[in-house]
Amino acid sequence: MNAQRLEKQDDLAALIVPTLVIARLGEADHHAWWGSNGASATGAFVLEDRFPRTRRILGLEIALVAAERRHLEEFGDHGEFVHLFSASLGAVLLARAWLAERKTESTDAELVELLHASSTSDLEALVSEPDELSDAVTFGERSRIGHVEAAQLSDPAACSVVVRRLAAAYLGVPGALPYLEIARTT
Repeated sequence: MNAQRLEKQDDLAALIVPTLVIARLGEADHHAWWGSNGASATGAFVLEDRFPRTRRILGLEIALVAAERRHLEEFGDHGEFVHLFSASLGAVLLARAWLAERKTESTDAELVELLHASSTSDLEALVSEPDELSDAVTFGERSRIGHVEAAQLSDPAACSVVVRRLAAAYLGVPGALPYLEIARTT
């Protein structure tokens, strides 16, 4: 599976793929943003004995949970902003459900294989190029990269754009967790 094929997939994939790629990039064997080892070779070794058929999927679930936890620790449960792993954005919920469905299949999905076997640079290539982040403001380990209208979070097409923007910002503002402020119209 290459970047061109990923770009041609449906809206669901546009939400799931960047979320899983960033969760995987945050693991200890890549950028170590959350330091988990679920989908790394270490994680596969540990999980293989007890879960031989689903170890790769479980590894990605561990990466996803680690990313969610890291963001929850940093941002809490505020409704004033949205990050890639916010439940209000919905991408993480869809990614979790997609992984759960893969456990029922007899072979790993191509994306699961790709996320485990790819180098850091190959995974980064799956994320769209970051927009100009000159307006990004970094506060400690957070980076505000702009804002999003609250109404956009209920529109799947707009959510896909938000997910791509947030995912790209991880590569554009290394070391900081990107987020968007939610602009509410009164």
